[in-house]
Amino acid sequence: MPDITWDGWKTLVSLALAVIPAVVKFRVELTRAIDVLAEGVGLIALVFGVLLYTHTLPQWQQLQGNLTQLTKESPILAATHYQTLFILYTGSIALMVLGAMLGFSGLLGRIRGAMKRSMPSRSVTSRR
Repeated sequence: MPDITWDGWKTLVSLALAVIPAVVKFRVELTRAIDVLAEGVGLIALVFGVLLYTHTLPQWQQLQGNLTQLTKESPILAATHYQTLFILYTGSIALMVLGAMLGFSGLLGRIRGAMKRSMPSRSVTSRR
């Protein structure tokens, strides 16, 4: 059970009462900023995923070809090398997918927001 005598509750309540009206007032600008931020983060993740993929793919293909020879020489080193490259390879693919999805989501959000702003607002008419 929370300690009700804690003085921090007053601070939390006053911060909530100050922040909530600001968020409601600027929700359109916040939505636009979040969409732009999602696009930017998505693009950065996509670029890093492509860079990681281009560096690990040749090593991954070389390891696939030399795996039997490397396993005969040192099985522990082969397993460690295989596991590390597998994580980097699949991680780069996941990073590219994440970046593409974030960028696409931000773009769709911006398009949807622009369509909402360009459409005339419908006034509510009373039915008789």
